[in-house]
Amino acid sequence: MKIFWDNIELDKVKAVLLDLDNTIYKYQVCHDYALGCCYRELRRINKNFDQTEFKSSYTQAQESVKKYLPNQGSGHSRLLYFQVFFEKIYGRTEIRMTERFEDIYWKNFLKKMILVSGMMVFLKKCRKLNIKICIVSDLTTKIQFKKICFLKLDKYIDYVVTSEEAGAEKPFPNIFQLALDKLKLGKGEVIMIGDHHKKDIQGAKSFGIKKVYQVS
Repeated sequence: MKIFWDNIELDKVKAVLLDLDNTIYKYQVCHDYALGCCYRELRRINKNFDQTEFKSSYTQAQESVKKYLPNQGSGHSRLLYFQVFFEKIYGRTEIRMTERFEDIYWKNFLKKMILVSGMMVFLKKCRKLNIKICIVSDLTTKIQFKKICFLKLDKYIDYVVTSEEAGAEKPFPNIFQLALDKLKLGKGEVIMIGDHHKKDIQGAKSFGIKKVYQVS
């Protein structure tokens, strides 16, 4: 079911498995802004690079990385995306350029992050009710930690499980099982909240978590 945060039923719930990207904040606006900043920096270096070419080359680099790292947390690595991106342009690994553009991307991505309406109230409610929060997210651990700290949510989060740590992305069961292992709880004692129907909702249901909520 699609929900508003104040409509989530927490009776008899001991923990919430909570997706991060596009659930507690809106991903696309952050990504678009960050990528735009990268494009403007590239244009400063190479004025012959137009925006269409940039977006196409970035998408190709992303697809190439995901091809070799299917269903892996590292398949989301912007460092790898920009490594492949610049390798295709210059015919070699541009180490400094790759690191620089990854930094530009994430620095500007974080700037645009804003909690969705009702999120903080929900987290405070869970804390008051002694309900644990476990972030369950498809990406690399370091950047997810940075997002959580940037949003000042670290004091509300009990555990974090990423696909990098679990070895497989949602909807594979690994990540859900690892979350329950950390929480020391059973499937019937938790709920799952996320935005992605296949990964979050169907993934949790297939794993055996009966109570799931899809955010719009």
